[in-house]
Amino acid sequence: MRLARTFIAMMVTVMVVGMTTAAAFAGGLNLAKQGLAAQHEGDWPKAIDLYSQALAAGDLTSESKAFVLGLRANAYGATGAFDKSMADFAVAMDAVPGESAPYVGRSIVYRQMGDYAHAIEDASTAIAHSPAYTLAYTNRGLANFYAGNFAAAAEDFTHSQKDDPTEPDFVLWLHLSRPRRSAGCGRAGG
Repeated sequence: MRLARTFIAMMVTVMVVGMTTAAAFAGGLNLAKQGLAAQHEGDWPKAIDLYSQALAAGDLTSESKAFVLGLRANAYGATGAFDKSMADFAVAMDAVPGESAPYVGRSIVYRQMGDYAHAIEDASTAIAHSPAYTLAYTNRGLANFYAGNFAAAAEDFTHSQKDDPTEPDFVLWLHLSRPRRSAGCGRAGG
């Protein structure tokens, strides 16, 4: 849950910074802000509706559109509408090529679906675009852990923990991965 909040907070910060520079685009921006408020209240259907309205307003920049798509994709993922979530992340990737956040978002959805190979692939793509993106390492570490790739998970969590040594989740996952790696476990349950 803490990782999901981190992802949402990151998306919000980038979206607000990007969209406030285009103050003339008030319709979509205001609707997106209302969607964010609904999301913070846990009203996912309302958030999805408001994000959809913001996108339909047609007055967002390409970058802002990509961020709103990411927020809506996150909301779809939270409601279990994984196909819609994946579709929004794909459109966001096309809208702003090379942006790592949609790859991490889609990686999280793949991980939630138990498709660890694709989760690892998307997180790795995000890292290739932004080598300092801690959340990409963390999500790849989680996917590696659940896939039974404990040594790779420990490496990813080491990177995450190095970037934020006070984050308890990173320390916890690192300590869960290390003993399995050193015990020679290759796969989960092995």
